[in-house]
Amino acid sequence: MVLVHVPRVGEVHFRRNTKARRLTITIKPQKRVFVTYPGFVSYNSAVSFVESKAEWIKAKLNLQPDSIPLTNLNPFCTRNHKLVFFAEDRLNILVRVSNGIICVKHPNNLNETDSVVQQAARRGVDLAYRKEAHEYLPEKVSELAKRLGIVYSKVSIKRTTSRWGSCSAAGNINLSIYLMKLPNHLIDYIIVHELAHIKVKNHRKEFWSYLDMLIGGNAKVLAKELKKYRAEIHQLV
Repeated sequence: MVLVHVPRVGEVHFRRNTKARRLTITIKPQKRVFVTYPGFVSYNSAVSFVESKAEWIKAKLNLQPDSIPLTNLNPFCTRNHKLVFFAEDRLNILVRVSNGIICVKHPNNLNETDSVVQQAARRGVDLAYRKEAHEYLPEKVSELAKRLGIVYSKVSIKRTTSRWGSCSAAGNINLSIYLMKLPNHLIDYIIVHELAHIKVKNHRKEFWSYLDMLIGGNAKVLAKELKKYRAEIHQLV
């Protein structure tokens, strides 16, 4: 990955991925810009594309909220876990996820809002989402696939923020741990969306017609509702 200053945009992280099918621009927490470009696109072309999208990127950056501190006074809960901080007479930071608690123990000389404590807290939240995802998602995929009569290869749970899910050409379903932020009906929508790609690989009219048939005719409504959510920890929804 290469960090480059792009005029009118600022610092941009460029990464070439030979498996990528298209060039993508992603805005991540702390207003960081990441660009992934496929092997058939040159680095100079990728930079030129980013320059052409400068106004769009700046608009997205202005909408990107600053990171919200996670503290005991600003309680954060995942689906099944609550984040709790403990200041102790200790030298290091300990993060543990068990019994419905994301426990962050930190030295007395550090505040909850200090960057190292916040990083540890977000690591703990990630661990909780991962635990919940592995407990819930594979079984839900199996349940929905059986109900719809769709055969898939396997399910992989990953820490991805660029997309909620994907389906490979081999019929492997990949899901983000951050699906656990969503209400159940949107989790079901994403799973069925990816299962539908086993039969229809594109997003053209045929796909949406097939997806409508699978979920009862409101695919576009659910897709619009999903846009209210993002796969970042700092967005407390």
